Amino acid sequence: GWPVIPSGDARLTVIEPVPGRRFTVLAGPVATVLDWLIRRFHAEVEPIDQGILDDYGYNYRKVRGSDSWSNHASGTAVDLNATKHPFKTRADQNFSPAQIAAVRQILAGATINGQHVVRWLDANDPMHFEINYMGRGGTPEAVAALAARLTSQPAVEARPEPTAPTAPGFPLPAGSYFGHKSGPGRSVSGYFS
Repeated sequence: GWPVIPSGDARLTVIEPVPGRRFTVLAGPVATVLDWLIRRFHAEVEPIDQGILDDYGYNYRKVRGSDSWSNHASGTAVDLNATKHPFKTRADQNFSPAQIAAVRQILAGATINGQHVVRWLDANDPMHFEINYMGRGGTPEAVAALAARLTSQPAVEARPEPTAPTAPGFPLPAGSYFGHKSGPGRSVSGYFS
């Protein structure tokens, strides 16, 4: 895997691909690729949920239940909407078929010479995305080539934050009511006589 980085190391940086969501990741090309991935996920799969702090990057720890270091410890992995897509579930248990297709389309854009640079753990950890292991397409050279290609493309804009729906003005005009169309009397589209 990628080298483990101790907490506070200068090789780590903070990215903010979605307003209000910051991720600590490995600086340089890895940061560029993960920033791109998170922006695309937010815009094309589902919003990175605001108000729930369940999105993570760097974490100096080992894989749960293992003696192996997590890619989080190298700053090369992110977890997105973790409470919606928990560990030890499959992607098809908490993503729609359209969302799974969108993730796969994004990942198809993260290849260099036919090698997948970004890996999704859809079989048992669908929140988790990581730069692939060295030797499986995630070499520093492949990540740098992908980052160079991504920076030459137009930026993916973040999904606009939803706005609250506007309510009809009150008091309502004479002859109208607020409620179901089958409301009082002979209701047609909210008006009655």
